[in-house]
This record gives sequence, structure tokens and C-alpha cells, in this order.
Amino acid sequence: THTVITTSGFVTTPADDNENVYTALLHAYSYLQNANSTSLEWEMNDEAGPCGPDVDAKLRPGSLNVTDLDHNGIDEVWFVYRLSCHDALEANPMKVIMHEGVKKYALRGTTHLKLKHPKTSPYLGGDYTADENFKAAPQSFRDYANELWMKNRDEIGRAHV
Repeated sequence: THTVITTSGFVTTPADDNENVYTALLHAYSYLQNANSTSLEWEMNDEAGPCGPDVDAKLRPGSLNVTDLDHNGIDEVWFVYRLSCHDALEANPMKVIMHEGVKKYALRGTTHLKLKHPKTSPYLGGDYTADENFKAAPQSFRDYANELWMKNRDEIGRAHV
């Protein structure tokens, strides 16, 4: 049995100019329970910042999933998350993470930001890069990762351009 725990939030630190500085944090832990024991299989920590007060770290709703796409009896644990510092109008960092056992796979890129009033292109960002593990992974992993990316990448602009 897999138990995956995710937590996110932010830390506030006072700065020299009497303004606070914020750091977004996301943590994930996977525990594997066998008949007689429970052990930590893997853990992951990520952060964004320092930022102003409009900071966020979120696991995308519905993205946590367990599969066995390559039918090898080793579960793959998937999730998608965004880390953001909204100080400027820009696409936010987004990641698709998959663990098969202790091996980690990652797509890293930015959200696909639709601008409310574009001057040139109606979008910013939306692209990703696969890490070396995904590049060498079975096609079923790459297809599912791309599907998760496309399903979770869009966001609407927060300010007028």
C-alpha cells in the first residue's frame, strides 16, 4: 500500500526594509506499507522565492495518481504542482513529477498564461523540458506525462498588459 502525503504553504521572513519576504514550499512523501512494516520510500522538497506577498505552492487538484503503465509490478506515483511568485506578470513554474519506486522522473516548465489584453501574443509560456529519465522512459510514461501537462498547464493572466 502506498501512502502519499503532500503539504504546501509559505514561510514569512522579515526583511531589512520592514517588508516581509515570502518563500513558497511544497513537500511530498511516499510511504510503502508491507505486511509488517511501513517505510519512507521517497521524499521531495521544492521551493520558490524569495517573493512578495502573492506567493503560492499548490498540488494541482486531481493530479495525484498511482499507475502501472509499463506493467512491471512497480507502481508509478504521479502529481503536478505549481510554485509561483506573482510579483510580475509571467508564466509560473510547473512540474509533472513521477516516481517509479525510488526513481524520479520530471517535466519542468511554465504554465500557459492567457493574457487578458495581449499586445502581441495572447499567451506566455506553456513549454516544458523532460529530464533524462523521461527521455529514456517507456512511451507510455511520456504519453501520460504529456497528457497531465496539457490538462494542467493553462491559467488566466492576473493583470492587464
